[in-house]
Amino acid sequence: MKKLVLSLMALAAITFSLKAQTSGGPDTYGYTWRTDLDPNGPAYNWVEIDGLPNTVEVTTLTDDNVTSAIAFPTPFHYYWYDVSNFRIGSNGYITFSPTTNLASVIGGFPPIPAPGSQGDDYIGGFVTDLIFDPSQGRCYYNFTPNNDSVIVTFDSVPFWDAALSFTGANTFQFIFSYVDSSITVQYKEQTGASAATSGFLSTGIENNSGTIGLQYLFDIYPTALSAVKYYYPAVTTLAINDASTTYNDNTDNGAIFLSKNGGPYTLKTEVSNTGNQPLTTFNVKSEIRSATNILQVTSTTAAGPLNPGQSQLITQANAFTPSAAGAFFFRTDTQLPGDATPSNNRKDVEIQVIDTTLGAITLAYEAANASTTSVSWSGGDGGSAVYMKPSFSPYIINSVSEFITADANGNGYSMMIFDDNGLNGSPGTLLDSVFVAPATFTLNAWTTTQLTTPLVKNSGGFYLLWYMGGDQVAIGSVSTTPLSNRSFEVLVGSGPSSFASYRDRATNELMLRASISKVVSVTELEKGELFGNFYPNPSSSDKVSMTYDLTSSTASEFTVSVYDTKGQLVQNNLVSSPKGTLELNIHDLPSGLYLCKIGSGSMQVERRFTVIK
Repeated sequence: MKKLVLSLMALAAITFSLKAQTSGGPDTYGYTWRTDLDPNGPAYNWVEIDGLPNTVEVTTLTDDNVTSAIAFPTPFHYYWYDVSNFRIGSNGYITFSPTTNLASVIGGFPPIPAPGSQGDDYIGGFVTDLIFDPSQGRCYYNFTPNNDSVIVTFDSVPFWDAALSFTGANTFQFIFSYVDSSITVQYKEQTGASAATSGFLSTGIENNSGTIGLQYLFDIYPTALSAVKYYYPAVTTLAINDASTTYNDNTDNGAIFLSKNGGPYTLKTEVSNTGNQPLTTFNVKSEIRSATNILQVTSTTAAGPLNPGQSQLITQANAFTPSAAGAFFFRTDTQLPGDATPSNNRKDVEIQVIDTTLGAITLAYEAANASTTSVSWSGGDGGSAVYMKPSFSPYIINSVSEFITADANGNGYSMMIFDDNGLNGSPGTLLDSVFVAPATFTLNAWTTTQLTTPLVKNSGGFYLLWYMGGDQVAIGSVSTTPLSNRSFEVLVGSGPSSFASYRDRATNELMLRASISKVVSVTELEKGELFGNFYPNPSSSDKVSMTYDLTSSTASEFTVSVYDTKGQLVQNNLVSSPKGTLELNIHDLPSGLYLCKIGSGSMQVERRFTVIK
């Protein structure tokens, strides 16, 4: 008891000391902060935006997640660079980086500044373990009528705890002012407390390298009805020469699929001047390497000149010819001498080359058969997902596979497929959902789940979601590179609005796969082939057909055996004509994927077809 009293007394002393400080800085760049208690500081003046005609409510925040990018009315000046988009983090921050996710982890939230795996380039208004729930906590933002400021409000957001009995209420807002490039954070309400005792709260600003910033409060709660303002420096003597790779191939730097022997792939990348000094020219080097780091192709192009904030699209002269299936990565490095922020020079994008001549094509971002860690969400109301877009269309999704590592309570799980027809390619229509009952799958092994009916996609990609049936269910993940940057976490509800970037996507890959096949129409036999492919495929009619020509073979007859996905024989036929069209009656076959084995002596051929009814 005495020890507890002494700890509380020490904490009170620290609290008094920090609260007595009404200003701070400058940081290396020149930012300073002042509170409303400072004679030259801001006045607390809450701006109520709820209910205004141009206020937008954010409905995608849940637990430990980040929204997609929201465009500023015009770029906002932050440190020595302009930011065009912002993202709202559920744990009380605004970030300008697509990879920053300040999730609650063991050890707590980081002090400011601190380069780290959770990301940089953010405004920490009230960084603590918060949670949004349909009945508790709201967030909305507003662009003022003259676009002279942007306001983001967190309204009555509670603290999270392990029992999901949310406690407290925190109301605060960010005000980005275009008048003087300042950032003000106002605190209207603060009740309750975090369950953590260390690293539970951090407030301040941090730049894109995580090496420059200002800490306002750390492990001290802000006072209700107070304000802190971060002032942009009137003059800075810090000269920043910084060239960065913005993206390779796509703005998300997400993994792509290419077809084996599908033609050359052009290496395209965007680079930017993210410093505050003009850049003359600098080299940009791109290369393709195998997953085992064997160089496939390299190319270097001179970029620039670029003024601060300018970007340039680079098309490298040498292309990549995907002649072998497997995993590769597309890497770009800016090579500016004396670069101020080396951490933003490089971008890697995973490339998976798939053999599209196969009847069953596996889409996967990893090739592991054992997990290095497990992913599970407290409370059992969560899941994990990946986005996949094949290199061809149309195609059929026949089945999915998942690597489950635990189901301690016997809850089972669901496998779901979402279309990518949401806003800007986000999750949209739920295409299928299959519940996998407990004890019907083997732990620490791949489980194949057949869809309710095979899905035909005429274009685009899809989201594959594993969703927990209750607490203590876990899926595997691996840390082998390259990494897809296509993984998501889905918390508190399995709908499209719950998708957020997976917090560990920079270090781990979720163990989820999909099996697809081509849509095949009537085709002639290729020269030298004995058998074609089934058509139409998929088929919703009473038959599928295949052309064949055995006149160049010694075979006089062949057997045709059809198996379902469980390996059960469903049809068996004998064909004696050396040339013609093979027709199979599929009227009585249920929807699903079927394997047809064609044999005569040493000649063995496999073809697949899909039935949709």
